[in-house]
Amino acid sequence: MQRIKRIWLSIESLDDRVYFLTVTVSILISIVTLITNMLQGLSMENQLVVAGLGAAMLLLLILGIRFPARRRLLRLCLVLVMDFVLFPVSFFFSGGIHSGMILFFLIGLFLVPVMIRGK
Repeated sequence: MQRIKRIWLSIESLDDRVYFLTVTVSILISIVTLITNMLQGLSMENQLVVAGLGAAMLLLLILGIRFPARRRLLRLCLVLVMDFVLFPVSFFFSGGIHSGMILFFLIGLFLVPVMIRGK
């Protein structure tokens, strides 16, 4: 826990803090979604997609911690992964237009200017 606190306190820019919060929340949501999908008995394909997306977010988290000089590039990768992979895949797997997933595309619209251009 001390290491996490030390890493968090070492992040100076708001852009990087938003990046780490977004990636961390995405990982937690992936875990909850995976457990929910297993309990509902959804297909293995569905579970693998959710696990893969969670693993991609975990990779972005580790790379952001390991390579602080590359965080601007990682923020761009995060936006691309979320807006062009995570949200569309989740949209189709969760029932399309009849699900609440369409609201998450608003998060994607918010992330683009914050992650790429800064506050």
